[in-house]
Amino acid sequence: MHSEYSHRLAYIVTCFLQSVAYGMNIISFWACMLTLLTINGKMRPRRTIPWLMLCVAILMFAIATADSVVEVQYLVALFASRDPRATLEFWGIFQWWSIVAFSLYVVQTWLGELILIYRCFVVWNRKLAIIAFSLVTSTAGLAFGISATVIGGLGDETNKSTGNLLAITISFYALAMATNIVTSSLIVCRIWNVKKGSLRYRSFTVHANDQDPLARAIRVTIEAGLIYTVSLIGLLITYLCFHTSQFAVQRIVVQMIGITFNLIIVNSQRRTDDPRDSASFKRFSAPPMAINKDVVSPRDPPSPLIMTVAPHESVSEANNGSINQIHESPISDSAITVA
Repeated sequence: MHSEYSHRLAYIVTCFLQSVAYGMNIISFWACMLTLLTINGKMRPRRTIPWLMLCVAILMFAIATADSVVEVQYLVALFASRDPRATLEFWGIFQWWSIVAFSLYVVQTWLGELILIYRCFVVWNRKLAIIAFSLVTSTAGLAFGISATVIGGLGDETNKSTGNLLAITISFYALAMATNIVTSSLIVCRIWNVKKGSLRYRSFTVHANDQDPLARAIRVTIEAGLIYTVSLIGLLITYLCFHTSQFAVQRIVVQMIGITFNLIIVNSQRRTDDPRDSASFKRFSAPPMAINKDVVSPRDPPSPLIMTVAPHESVSEANNGSINQIHESPISDSAITVA
């Protein structure tokens, strides 16, 4: 059992670290708002604003702000008001501060998981079978989180020592970690498969300073997943060791969920708004065009037969009349390759 001094010191350190994390969250939230609401320094038209992501970003920031307010209120009760209920937290008798804080953590975690699952759902062409496991683990994690909140709020010190609360809380953390790892892996695998498939259609060279948008999407997803996973691992270890640093880690994780979401929005939306990235993405994803008489249609994959047509020249009855006479207009100085 930790001494009262160690608990007081732990909460002071928690307040400092949470303040730093909350400051980072404010910066990332501001960048996210600028990205979602403006383009080229001007307000976006209402029809182009991604309202879903905007509402989620505001809600996550509101939850993170509420968590910081609860922590400050507890410190005031502990050190300024000398509320005797505040010291009961040291001995495992949770008061409304801890109950509200853990409830906010559960909601923030579940909201982040829903957005991650939604991204996976969209990336995999809205296939429900792909996200079935993530939905089950997320729902089960929410149930364990609510159960832990109820037991912590209604139970007494004797009931908590039985280990029920410990087992439920560990299950909640483990399910959150499993949901994040599995869903992030599915997103990365999908983007990687699209990237490999696009190599067959690539007809240009990516320079060192012209980054592949698909590779950047993979990197952003992996970075966000690693940040959250490492935070959860640290929280789970400190909780299993009954170390007082678990208070600080839990408060930081609440902020980290919002920060990772904001960073993903900023990177993905800027890539969409950048005309260079948009054109690059279209070149990656567009299938080759086959010209057959007067009809232009996509075809995959390109056949080994390649014909080169120079500007101002014509092609007549190639391949036994499959291509009739076509007069090219001067669209470029280079030859046009028709697969």
